[in-house]
Amino acid sequence: MPRCPACPGPPRCTQQRGDLASDERLRNLQEQNLRVAHIQGRISEALTRTGTDSDIARLRQNLVLAQDQAATLEQLVDEDDVAAETERRLADIAIGMTAWAKRLNLGGAADATEVAISLKLLNVVLRRPSGRLPLTRIGSAKNHIGYHLVAHLALHTYLRRNNRPVPGFLMLDQPTQAFFPEKPRDASTIQDADWATVTAYFQLLNDVVQLNQGAFQIIVCDHANLPEGWFRNAVIGNWRPDADGRRTALIPLDWLG
Repeated sequence: MPRCPACPGPPRCTQQRGDLASDERLRNLQEQNLRVAHIQGRISEALTRTGTDSDIARLRQNLVLAQDQAATLEQLVDEDDVAAETERRLADIAIGMTAWAKRLNLGGAADATEVAISLKLLNVVLRRPSGRLPLTRIGSAKNHIGYHLVAHLALHTYLRRNNRPVPGFLMLDQPTQAFFPEKPRDASTIQDADWATVTAYFQLLNDVVQLNQGAFQIIVCDHANLPEGWFRNAVIGNWRPDADGRRTALIPLDWLG
């Protein structure tokens, strides 16, 4: 074998090159082991934060059980069941609507077997022996206001009785406007108004509030100013001036500067 000019002794170049290659492979292996150890540490840390193996197994088991329960409920509750339950609840609401529509002597109510909310029409309908009569075919603003009024009262009463998470108050703006001329200054001075009907409307509002035993509040802004004691007790503010010229408006006068 020829002697390497750089090597005074026996030929070692080939051996040294082999040693260098071995060292490189060793360093690569060590770096790979370090990376593996680093990844294992990250995984171990993540598992420690998430929980033990038993916790993960328990969560997977709970997931399987929840999926089974959801599948069972989907089989039990189909669209027909939901529709039937909705109709049953609307029928419960219709009981109050029917009674109060007859009490107010609304148009067509006397012959109706049921006054109800139609989920399809999203409106009030009267069911009679001669057929169904939608509110759109019942004339006069008095009837429209009256039927919407009994619908609101019956719906809120149902929600209160069943402890549903809906705010227990109703705001009404001039529910008796159909009984007075346009923009009256003082409805109490109008002689030809249907005061019997106006009184009946407010009496129904008062009775429904009492029926719900404090769980339902009705706020009314109206021109009517009835002399009955139960009405006077419910008045919070009156914009009509008193004997001294003072009045309580819905918007305080000092707000107007």
